[in-house]
Amino acid sequence: MRRDTRRATLSKYQARTLREYEHLLKVTGLNPDRVLQFAEDDPEAIVPTLRSMTDQAIRGDVILEYTMIDMELDFILLGHFFGSDKNLRAASRTRRYKTLQLILQNVYLMQKLSIVRTFKEVPKGIVSKIAMVNDLRNGLAHAFFISDLRASKRIYKGHSIFTRKGLEAFHEDVQEIRYFFMPWLRRLLDEDKDEPQEHAGDFREP
Repeated sequence: MRRDTRRATLSKYQARTLREYEHLLKVTGLNPDRVLQFAEDDPEAIVPTLRSMTDQAIRGDVILEYTMIDMELDFILLGHFFGSDKNLRAASRTRRYKTLQLILQNVYLMQKLSIVRTFKEVPKGIVSKIAMVNDLRNGLAHAFFISDLRASKRIYKGHSIFTRKGLEAFHEDVQEIRYFFMPWLRRLLDEDKDEPQEHAGDFREP
């Protein structure tokens, strides 16, 4: 009942966006309600189905965070060669900028990090965390069956990445990496915490 009441407060655009998201969950097989269909007819299928859904969700999350780190390194390298703010925006229209972007698309994450370290000091702790994220992502992205992965390829800081503790440890490291490369983000989030939360749920239509 409470859920229906909350839905009633949504604008048409918000409700449509929510319905689209719920539909996508069904298409990808990630809707938790999916397991309820087995409750009576095949209860033994519930846990394997939930594990499969967890596998899919965690892989997607790890790959997304890996891609974000890769993008952050791209921005640092582009800024190193073309400057920042207005200079970078102006350069983005040039052939040299697009050529460098193409080169970066064909460079591995750890290679980009090595290049960044030639002109920017990166703490060993951050380097180590990026290497762990890289190893985790490579393992999950290149093996269909989790059982085919060595334990070291699916363990993060002593915990399976498919557990709450493992995923939380992963996200703590990812956040620390992001704060290092984008210190303005930490300041922005700190400011948000200090502001009143009256409009925290505000969702404006485009």
